[in-house]
Amino acid sequence: WLGETILECTPTSSVLIFVREGDLTLLRSGLMGAGSNGVKAGPILEKSMAEGSTRGTYLASLQNYPGKLEFSYLPPNTQCVLVQPIAGGAGCMVLGANAARCYTNKDLTRVELLADQLGAELGLTA
Repeated sequence: WLGETILECTPTSSVLIFVREGDLTLLRSGLMGAGSNGVKAGPILEKSMAEGSTRGTYLASLQNYPGKLEFSYLPPNTQCVLVQPIAGGAGCMVLGANAARCYTNKDLTRVELLADQLGAELGLTA
């Protein structure tokens, strides 16, 4: 339900849900890149999953960041990425979009609320 909701209600074209424990990918939805088989938590994901983290990391124009290589599991034409922590850093949602600077404050709030709900439903804790 979560992948569909995000794809329909935001400008997102790719959704990935990653859980730190066991380096487990729970969901891949939408468009994915060639490297979508394995997700390794790089510096941006690690920062977002720091213990107690609740604020997402919004890379509004991915071309401006050297960390673009960290997101090889997203399509190569991904222009912007939102990494939203789940359950205070127990995992994260990685959202990719095909347009730069496309997420509004309303989208960011919606994604944060959905991440909170997902963490509660999965019983995740940091």
